[in-house]
Amino acid sequence: MPERGEVACKKPLILKYQWEKNIYIMMSDIEDLKLKQRFLIKRANKVCKDYWSQRDLNKGKDVMFPWEYYEAALSVIPLYLEKGWLISKTAMLSSGPRMIVLNFRKPMEHW
Repeated sequence: MPERGEVACKKPLILKYQWEKNIYIMMSDIEDLKLKQRFLIKRANKVCKDYWSQRDLNKGKDVMFPWEYYEAALSVIPLYLEKGWLISKTAMLSSGPRMIVLNFRKPMEHW
């Protein structure tokens, strides 16, 4: 029969392992969010740097992303708002996968 000290010693080790595992999961989520943010920024910048027709100037350009990128998109939008871009977000629901659509509009002074 184990002594009292041995049981007390084993239990904190298990809790410590679970705690480290949860921290690892949280860290991988943060890294995943950063990768998604980089992808969103690169894709949005590419679309925004392309030629803007008169229709694009009036209605804006749409950039579509999978729904899994929603949290990353919400964290990236303020960066563009600070620079003067006008952004609206909508969700696309269809028989296919859900998508988030960000509509980028140039500020009037840059037309």
